Amino acid sequence: MNIAIHDADTKTQVKIDGAEIHEASFKNKVATYNFMASYVRADASKEVTTGHVTTNAMYTFTYQ
Repeated sequence: MNIAIHDADTKTQVKIDGAEIHEASFKNKVATYNFMASYVRADASKEVTTGHVTTNAMYTFTYQ
């Protein structure tokens, strides 16, 4: 199984290597980022099963 991270606001896949930058404006001193994880079958011969996808993702935030 492969884990895919998506930007939930735009439904686009997020690069894990950190080269892609996501920006959000601060409204009332709060910026919100919505990411979701899904899984992709790495082995096409295996059946897909329902269940919760958990990741150990870590994010770095830089702000000015």
